[in-house]
Amino acid sequence: MWYKVTKEQYDAFHAQGGTSSMILNILDIDGEVHFGTEKPEGDYWVRDPDTLDTWFSSALWTFSTLGWPNSTKELEYFHPTNVLETGYDILFFWVARMILSTTYALRKDGLPEEKCVPFKTVYLHGLIRDRHGKKMSKSNPETCIDPLDMIEKYGADALRLSLVIGSTPGNDMSLYEEKIAGYRNFINKIWNASRFALMNVSKADLQQEFTAASAKSLADKWILTELQDLTKAVDKDFAKHRYSDAGTKIYDFLWREYCDWYLEMSKGDQKNPLVLIQVLKTTLALLHPFVPFVTEKIWEFLDQGGKLIDHQWPQFDKSLSFKDAAASMNLIKETISSIRSLRAEAKVEPAKKIKAVIYGGEHTGALEQSRDIIMRLARLEELELSETGDKLTKSKATFLTGIEIYLPLEGLIDLDKEKERLQKEIQSKQKFLKGLVAKLKNKSFVDNAPEAIVEQQKQRQQEEQENLNKLEKQLQDLV
Repeated sequence: MWYKVTKEQYDAFHAQGGTSSMILNILDIDGEVHFGTEKPEGDYWVRDPDTLDTWFSSALWTFSTLGWPNSTKELEYFHPTNVLETGYDILFFWVARMILSTTYALRKDGLPEEKCVPFKTVYLHGLIRDRHGKKMSKSNPETCIDPLDMIEKYGADALRLSLVIGSTPGNDMSLYEEKIAGYRNFINKIWNASRFALMNVSKADLQQEFTAASAKSLADKWILTELQDLTKAVDKDFAKHRYSDAGTKIYDFLWREYCDWYLEMSKGDQKNPLVLIQVLKTTLALLHPFVPFVTEKIWEFLDQGGKLIDHQWPQFDKSLSFKDAAASMNLIKETISSIRSLRAEAKVEPAKKIKAVIYGGEHTGALEQSRDIIMRLARLEELELSETGDKLTKSKATFLTGIEIYLPLEGLIDLDKEKERLQKEIQSKQKFLKGLVAKLKNKSFVDNAPEAIVEQQKQRQQEEQENLNKLEKQLQDLV
């Protein structure tokens, strides 16, 4: 900063050494002032010698804002801070200077050593970059996304999720509009799942006390067990500042376990309003740090009294962990997924209902208990279920741990056309493999081609051989 002074002031300033105190004593504060490093044109300009590092006041922040140098209640309560969160790029400029300034000032006050440090833990986040890896910067608008525009378009919760999930402490992350839009879809999923749950419960259900005895079916016990495992895992991640990991686990649970499976199971006769709402309430509470606005709004509809932000954080409850029932339900999920895969391999229309034969062995009781779920989610018109039986010919089959699953193909597909299609595909694979094998037996190719190319061809040969084996197995099943 430069000050315009009179000749007398200019001479006096330099005669007394040009100190900072002279600026206060002899300069006319109503005179002309110039900001900049270069001296302005003209005579009798003096420069303020009292300059501080731009981070000086920031370095005093931890204690100067709490009433220091007086001994205040605020200083006693809030100092030191548990966690400081900042970017790694200002570790030296800010974090180190806060430590130095705070310990220097407070040690002089005679405070205990543990009260002199400004914070106990420093959580470093990475820089935000665009899709091309360029650092987002106000000085380069082309790299920036305006958060207000994104909030207007996709909502604040979607923007928060895009900044938290997928980020690793200390590592840079990319942010772009499509990513934010993707998390907007997840917010919609939360909203729609909550609507479904609320449409299937009464006001009395919302006020009824939930206990472990409220879980009736295998599906109930499975989802509650998964929820307890989630609660425990999220607590561990939070304790270790793994916020992205925690968010990802909650995301996967709500989308895949609660929406894709449990809500679909609840559309049948085994609907349990108490479990439906209990799982939703707990999941909303776990999601609240990541999705504060939508979860708070949904909480209003649940009519639980008070705000979600004031609600007790979910705690692991061992009485709601049913490991045996959860294991049985996971096997039933695997059974349904296997039937779906067989349908896809046979190119059965998704809407068409078919017949399945299952030999359940020791799992027959659990499968029978969930017969309705299996038939609905696997799109079955008929399900023959027994402990054991003969292997079925002309069928597609798969085998799980102790379970045999058969889809009779008669009436399901045109066997002759399917055989013809498979034979043509097998011949094509065999011809391709023959050329690939010949290429790898060619000494000139193996010796002269780059090693990576040779390894790539060997990997391709292995993959094509596996595909050929699968086709031959499919053809054999039709005979």
